[in-house]
Amino acid sequence: TVAWTGLCSEPCSTASRRSEWTMEVVKPRMRAVYALAAAAAVSRRAHTVGWDGPTNAACGRAAVLRLPLIQWQLPQACATPYRPVMVSESVAATDGFDRPHFDVRPLAGNFGVEVRRASDENEPNVDVASLDDADLERLLLCLYRNRFVVVRAGELTKASYVAFARRIGEPIRLSNDAEHPEIGDITNVAVDTRKVPKGAAHWHTDQSFRQTVSSVTMLYSVQAPARGGATRFCDMAAAYAALPESMRQRIEHLVVEHRHGVSVAARPGDHTPIPPKGWDRSATAHHPLVRRHPVTGQKTLYAPTGTSQGIVGMSHAEATALLKTLCDHAFEDRFLASHAHRQGDLVMWDNPTVMHSATPIAAATGAHDTRLIHRISLRGTPSVFAVRQAADVKD
Repeated sequence: TVAWTGLCSEPCSTASRRSEWTMEVVKPRMRAVYALAAAAAVSRRAHTVGWDGPTNAACGRAAVLRLPLIQWQLPQACATPYRPVMVSESVAATDGFDRPHFDVRPLAGNFGVEVRRASDENEPNVDVASLDDADLERLLLCLYRNRFVVVRAGELTKASYVAFARRIGEPIRLSNDAEHPEIGDITNVAVDTRKVPKGAAHWHTDQSFRQTVSSVTMLYSVQAPARGGATRFCDMAAAYAALPESMRQRIEHLVVEHRHGVSVAARPGDHTPIPPKGWDRSATAHHPLVRRHPVTGQKTLYAPTGTSQGIVGMSHAEATALLKTLCDHAFEDRFLASHAHRQGDLVMWDNPTVMHSATPIAAATGAHDTRLIHRISLRGTPSVFAVRQAADVKD
């Protein structure tokens, strides 16, 4: 069992005051919201979890949670969504990892962590190719909690990189490489994005111009310059949570029109995106402005800029003004972070909750300022969760 602390609303008999329930360990029927899930999945022990969202009726009835999966069930009458916030110090300290195996260190910005092997300070590299399902699950929970992770991966072959990626999702074809079309190269060899403002140096969410969006993006640094070439990140889940309640209610059910090209809410200094070869620029995808994370259930703003071109049922002027207002809020410094890539870094970010932007970089003049990054973009549910969900249904 685990202790659960929450604030109820009418018509619950414990309205407007704190109360606790005991959760019984049973078979799950619904996806979990992340924080409670992480506490359960990581340690397989009971944890106290803080809950900052409301429910509706019948809250006094027992909710149920299965350990160690990231799933739970609530009584049908308690179907109102909510967002739990983990307060367990032991889990918060490790971010989902057992300390004997991994060392998780916060990065310098507002969010994001570095994951290293803890057994040897002189050999910090994590062998991602050999992670078992339990460690991969912990890594993903760490990713979902921290929005992006930097894994010290050391030398990684293309084959092992792709094999690791396939355990997290379905790779999207990014190149015409006969052997590894899943990998797209990012380089500054004969490319100067400081002089030519085109490419990924604009705030966006990968694949938001398609109806099937990306889940996780990974960048593996084969070569990294001594300076420049950082990737910036924006925590859209935190930005959503910090919105006034009136704004959250206003945007709750809005649907945004997405087309590849310069967004109506493009940020100052954004570069012009380059479409995929042969892409129909009139193709329109529709995504909720407020989405729930497909694994954790956490609410987040989704791609208010990047490819956003309008809002269904709203005039162009009104939609543009609203999207720009949301962006002005979301891109405040408190929601931003960045990472300067190093050789051997494997950077992973959670596309449902994070927007990102490259930074302009000059063309390489030699080995000291050359950048070569292997990019993989994924979609779908990580295999470690899909397998467990299938097993639960079978049981």
